[in-house]
Amino acid sequence: EDVDYVLARTHGIAGFFGASSVERLPTEIAITEQVRKFKKQGVRETAQEL
Repeated sequence: EDVDYVLARTHGIAGFFGASSVERLPTEIAITEQVRKFKKQGVRETAQEL
């Protein structure tokens, strides 16, 4: 309801960007980067490779 109110009374606005999105974004970027690094490590076939 609040977003509808704001959008009905403003011009040039095409959506809503909430505070929780702003707070979550740095964490998502960090986790995504760590997963990429982890996936680059590959999987070892035998215990001898450790």
